[in-house]
Amino acid sequence: IQLQLKPNVGGIINFGTTRLSSEKQATITITNQSEDHAVKLLNCVTTNASGVFTLSDEFDISESSEECRVEIEPGNSYSVDLHFSPRNSCTHTTQVCFELVEPETGRKFDMLCYARGRAAASGECERMASDPPKPRLQRPRGKFATVYGDKPRSPRHDLQTGYLGDYSIPKHFQDCIHQGKPTRNLRKLFREPLLPDNHNDKFQALLWAEERQMHIDIKKYDRKEILELDRGDMFKLQVDGLAENRPSLVTGDHITVIVEETGQKFVGYVYRVELEVVKLKFHKTFSKVFLGGKKFYITFSFSRIPTRVMQRVVCSSRNIASVLFPDPPSAFSRRCPLPDLHFRDKHIESNTEQKAAVQSIVAGTSVPAPYLIFGPPGTGKTKTTVEAIKQVLAKCPQNRVLACAPSNSAADLICRFV
Repeated sequence: IQLQLKPNVGGIINFGTTRLSSEKQATITITNQSEDHAVKLLNCVTTNASGVFTLSDEFDISESSEECRVEIEPGNSYSVDLHFSPRNSCTHTTQVCFELVEPETGRKFDMLCYARGRAAASGECERMASDPPKPRLQRPRGKFATVYGDKPRSPRHDLQTGYLGDYSIPKHFQDCIHQGKPTRNLRKLFREPLLPDNHNDKFQALLWAEERQMHIDIKKYDRKEILELDRGDMFKLQVDGLAENRPSLVTGDHITVIVEETGQKFVGYVYRVELEVVKLKFHKTFSKVFLGGKKFYITFSFSRIPTRVMQRVVCSSRNIASVLFPDPPSAFSRRCPLPDLHFRDKHIESNTEQKAAVQSIVAGTSVPAPYLIFGPPGTGKTKTTVEAIKQVLAKCPQNRVLACAPSNSAADLICRFV
């Protein structure tokens, strides 16, 4: 299945600058490139809840909650229009998600594309249209001597990390991504479902692809910028979009500054991240070429430590198949009685479903498989998890609990409740 975008700018739909209260339209075409398998389009939605982006199509797939009647035969296409109607002067972004299913197998899958547009008042639109286009920023070329600054000290901890390999992306994989022509084995690997026999290779290839995309994304922020002298031997760099993680920078990351006149590269390390400013420290020789108000060519990078750690887990000799593909719970586990507990949260005790979930977790009714709690926002999933953590520790104080969350704020919330 292929998504074709019009207009297509760098793999996304870019509406450019649009006057307030006006509308622009783009077309997304879903093409079934299979030779013998039809697919059904079940639904299509946008993730922007403000109503700035809306969808329309011939059979009103985006408006209907019922299963779609549109079946896309091999070689055929189906088009959906995306409308951009801004109301506020700012940049708007959205994801467009298509839910599809293979009728023969019943396998459901999603496809995503991205869209963005900027809204401005009439006068600003006319001014932007009259401005000459900015020349594309060219990175200085040639051989550069690289001078590294001092890294910030890492906080001490008691974790035993062990040896961490480099796990660089192989050249053959980079060539496939660069040329847009994956090998037959790679296409087969990505199309196969996750299985005990292929999970290592599949996860490793997905991590390579993600890291390659991270390299591409971070280069979009290369620019010419002015550095300001801060207190002592520190420098300040204004980075618009830092608050929205565009780019994402944390303490310990490095930023390369290229001096075009001398051909030198100075690598500065991030010591502090503020709302839209990062504070850097370079080698002491950088002060000899620094001039107030002078623009330097800035390139950003990201730390490879997280992807290297994940690669080490995938490539380690430890068998993680038992975690990914656990055996069904034993008959004894399913029949074991639920324990009587002294609940810390009385609201959970009065809720039948939450109470049963905590009791089942403590009793281990799903072991060795995980016990899953799911539900829409506001139904008490976090509080149920917190209550289960407290009950497990009360029953077995020697146990250790690792609580993970998708964001720092969510992790802070769990810690505060516990």
